[in-house]
Amino acid sequence: GDFNQNVNIAAFTDVFEQELGLRPDGLGSSHDQIDLIWSNHNGGSACNSPQDNSGGAGSDHNPVFCELSLCADCPPPTSTTTTPPPRTEKCVDFGSWPDMDSISCGRCTALVLTSPYGGRCDTYCESFGHRCIAAAEEQNENCQVKFHAQCSETIADTSDMLCTCERVTTTTASPVSSTSTSPVSSTTSSPGNEGGFQLVDGVAGRACRGANPQDNLAEYYNLRFANSLSMCQSHCVSTPECRGIEF
Repeated sequence: GDFNQNVNIAAFTDVFEQELGLRPDGLGSSHDQIDLIWSNHNGGSACNSPQDNSGGAGSDHNPVFCELSLCADCPPPTSTTTTPPPRTEKCVDFGSWPDMDSISCGRCTALVLTSPYGGRCDTYCESFGHRCIAAAEEQNENCQVKFHAQCSETIADTSDMLCTCERVTTTTASPVSSTSTSPVSSTTSSPGNEGGFQLVDGVAGRACRGANPQDNLAEYYNLRFANSLSMCQSHCVSTPECRGIEF
C-alpha cells in the first residue's frame, strides 16, 4: 500500500516490525519509497518496482511486485526484524551530504558512492564531520538492506552503500560570546595568524556569522572533516564562498 512514509520511520520499527512481526518485503522505487509491501510469511521473496512510463490514467507511483515463496519448515521471519539498525536525527540536511547517489532514506541514512571512500561508511561520514553508526549494502539501488556491515568494514563489489551518519558534537573551552556580520577574509578560533587567518576581534571563542550569539542557523556554515588546523584552513582556501573557519 501507499503509506505516505518510507520504511525508516520509528513507527514501522516499533509497531509493524517489533509488535506485529512484519517485515518490509517490497519497496517502491518512486516518491521516496513510500509504497511498501509488508508480510510475515515463512519463506523468501523476490520483489521489484519497475519504472512506469506508461503515462496513462491512474497512479503516478511505480508499481511494486513481490513473488512470495512459502516454506512450512522455515524459521519465523521475526528473527530478522527484532534488532533494527541504529538510526538518528542528528545530522546536517541531506543537501550538504557529499557524493549521494540521489537517494536519501530518512533518519540520517542515505545511499552514497563507495569509490571515493574505499567502500567504508566510517570514512564517508568523517569526510563531512560526522561519525558512522550503521553501514549496509543496499538491495537494488534503494533503501532496502541486502546485508549489514561494520562501519569500518569495506563494502566491496558495489558502486554504492547505505551509510547512517551522526553529527559529531564538539565543545570549546571558550563559549561564543559575540558574533559579527562584518565581512572578513577568514578567521580561526585558534591562536596565531597562520596563512593570513586572523582571530575575530583578536580573541578566541568568537565567530563571524549571524547578527547575535543566538543567530546560528545551519545555513550559515558547512561541516567538513579535518584532522589538523592547516587542513581546515586548506578546505576554506579552496572553497570560494568560505569566509571563516572554526576548528
